[in-house]
Order: sequence, then C-alpha cells, then structure tokens
Amino acid sequence: MSIGYKRAIGTSIIFGVLYIFLIVYFGIIGPVNFLDSTFNKMICVVFMVISAISLVLLTILTKSKNDFIDERDELVDKKSIYLGLFITIIYVFIFCIVVTFSYKSVGVIDVSWMFFVALSTYAFGFFITGLLKVIYYSVLN
Repeated sequence: MSIGYKRAIGTSIIFGVLYIFLIVYFGIIGPVNFLDSTFNKMICVVFMVISAISLVLLTILTKSKNDFIDERDELVDKKSIYLGLFITIIYVFIFCIVVTFSYKSVGVIDVSWMFFVALSTYAFGFFITGLLKVIYYSVLN
C-alpha cells in the first residue's frame, strides 16, 4: 500500500465524517436558528479545525523516507484532483439552484444557507478528492 493510498483513505474518512456531521447538525438546528447562536457556529468551526489538524497529523505520521512518489501516484493525483474539482463545482451549482428554487416563493434566501454552502464545500471537496484517489488506487492495483 503506497503512501498516497494511505493518505487518501485517511482524508476521505476525516472529511467524510466532517461532511456528515455538517449535514446532520445543520439539519437538526435548521437554517432559521443556525446563525442565531454563536455556539452553533463555534461547534462547526471546532469540528473544521479538528479535521484540518487531523489532516496535518495524518501527513506527518505517514511521512517516511523510504516511500517515494512514482508516475502512477502523480497520475492518480492529477485525475482525482481534476474530477474532484469538477464534482465539487457541480455540487455547489446544484445546491445553489435547489436552495434558490426552494425559497423562490419567499423572495429571500436565509444567509445560513450560504454559511452552510461554504462549510460543506470545504468538507465535500476534500472528501470527494480523497474518495476518488481511493477508487483510482483500487482500480490500478
């Protein structure tokens, strides 16, 4: 198992958990009450910081002098980053369209949705890229 494959598994787990947490937490609190409390925002920020620190620790702990990056690893990185960016852009586009049409009759979109889009795009982007790397490594092995 290469270093890139190990990091891809760790990244997809860390940010998959963060993404699921954001969806569940935002779903429980709701868009109307989400930004009313500083506590709600702080909980999300704390989870995001924990995920970022976990990613840094994963990178440090999986670093080894014996592991090297070959052409296959570079190919997996390029393909997964390109496709991950494309899927993330589609995710944001569809999400914004759905929210816009959902609030069309009201005439105003709650600003909590924009906060959620920002947080979830961060988590989703890392998650989908890591997941694609895992898939590409599985196909190549």
